Amino acid sequence: MSKSQYIFNPDTDLALADGDENYIPPYSATKMAKDLASLPRWYDIEDSRAVIPWGWNPALIKKLKAQGIAPDLLPDKEKMERIRQLSHRSLSVHLQKELLTSNEYCGSAMEFSSEQALQSFVESHTSTILKAPWSGSGKGLLFCHGEFTNPVRQWCKKILDKQKSIIGEIAYNKVKDFAMEFYADSNGTVSFAGYSAFYTDKWGAYKGNLLASNQKIIEMLTGYISLSTLSALQDKLVSLLTSHIGKHYQGYLGVDMMVCNFPEQPFYRIHPCVEINLRMNMGMVARIIYDRHLSANSTGVFIIDYHADSSELQKDHESKLHTYPLVKDGKGKITSGYLALTPIFATTNYRAYILCNNTI
Repeated sequence: MSKSQYIFNPDTDLALADGDENYIPPYSATKMAKDLASLPRWYDIEDSRAVIPWGWNPALIKKLKAQGIAPDLLPDKEKMERIRQLSHRSLSVHLQKELLTSNEYCGSAMEFSSEQALQSFVESHTSTILKAPWSGSGKGLLFCHGEFTNPVRQWCKKILDKQKSIIGEIAYNKVKDFAMEFYADSNGTVSFAGYSAFYTDKWGAYKGNLLASNQKIIEMLTGYISLSTLSALQDKLVSLLTSHIGKHYQGYLGVDMMVCNFPEQPFYRIHPCVEINLRMNMGMVARIIYDRHLSANSTGVFIIDYHADSSELQKDHESKLHTYPLVKDGKGKITSGYLALTPIFATTNYRAYILCNNTI
């Protein structure tokens, strides 16, 4: 167990969007943070940093200072503002342009700062996605279908008033969601940390992760994309992230990607930079859980779910314990079964759990 203080603050994207040190999270985010507070024990590492949050934001820094954490253990105002700016989706737009080096890739993200430009963009394409600049995990997205309706206009006005711009992108025919995970060290170097394959709902909101080896995920992806393309993209991102982020951020980060289908060759292409999560993320949690705790031949799913009725969550927990008993190999690694990663109490609404092997 690391001696560092880990903090699970899943509202960090909302806090960055607000930007104020007096930001107050919504109840749902506070409840999620409380219910899943022990999740970091599954991904903690030996680290020189005294405090390691899910993600940095001004409100968290103010809170930690009030709790007596020494200021020199926290990002100063200038560094925090730099982290906030690097967390803006405009970085994804910029890196995407640098990554679109051949027809093996796709991507069309643009940043808009006016309602008129957004209307022209939406009405010029059959399907588009609008994204709030500070948002993540599939939140802050609006899907449009060629019409700049009044609800779309109101959504854009709200985001422009608060965040000053909106990212727009053509909606592609997605086949697979995946991510490349990285770690930025204290020397300013970014290194590759593994692959993540994840699931979203039809609106793009995060639902869970595949638990599998890096090799298994690569085999899945190379059914669509060549290994040489994946390797080249990984190397290019290490270089770009070291250049843009390395000196300003320490910790894990993830770059979400997609495999997309096209009617003409190449039929499958990588969207290389859907978004950058400059913070810990569920994909990296899943990567670490698999590597540390699952048997080499096992696969499974890592899920974050919510039950409005806490008694229903308890019933489901008990049912899964009975139906999918946990089985480990001779080395203590999980081969199959259900495991709740966070405690289930009478008042719990959010749960993190894994379900492994042939129990999926």
